[in-house]
Amino acid sequence: MNTNVKNEMNFVQYLMTGRLSEKGQLVLPKEFRDEQSLEAGSPIAILKIGNSLLLLPEMEKFNALCERIEQTLQKAGVRTEELLNTLPETRREVFREHYPELAENESEL
Repeated sequence: MNTNVKNEMNFVQYLMTGRLSEKGQLVLPKEFRDEQSLEAGSPIAILKIGNSLLLLPEMEKFNALCERIEQTLQKAGVRTEELLNTLPETRREVFREHYPELAENESEL
């Protein structure tokens, strides 16, 4: 597994890469299991966000994350409507970044 160290914001503390088994199982590193008090059978929420997956140890932590994001946006003075209005352009930017060969013909899509 590859490990990268903490970033400046401490939002992403670790990045590890792993592999799926033939049955589609993913082994979480022991360090993460211990840190989150996860055991065999512990519930994990799996969220699909765009082309990404976000794993959360349980719904309580997901709800806490949502509240933290909401508070951060409120402190920054960002209204929900403003944030939603940025989505179309943000989607286009992400599309161009991840699919540059298709982005050249984006107007045809």
